Amino acid sequence: MGQSMGQGGSEWGGEINMDVDIEVERLVNNSYLTAKRTPPLLDQLARDLCERETITAEEFQMLLVQFGCKTSEFETIGTTLNREKLPFNEDEDESKEES
Repeated sequence: MGQSMGQGGSEWGGEINMDVDIEVERLVNNSYLTAKRTPPLLDQLARDLCERETITAEEFQMLLVQFGCKTSEFETIGTTLNREKLPFNEDEDESKEES
């Protein structure tokens, strides 16, 4: 993932790079699915960012309190990749192309 995003080569071996890519995908996928359960917070965050482009950590924490949300511990974000639950599933796109 990192290399495909233009970060260049790495001194790490292929197995470590693959492990890192899988872990990043797991975190991103599960964080996305978790965030989708809080649309009002995301809507307000989007409005705030459109108005000011950035918000402080304190402002973000205030939004979490306002909407009754909590941050997740690393371990609770998910243990699987959950690709099948994403709306932009590559496997699904490939099967549509084959039809």
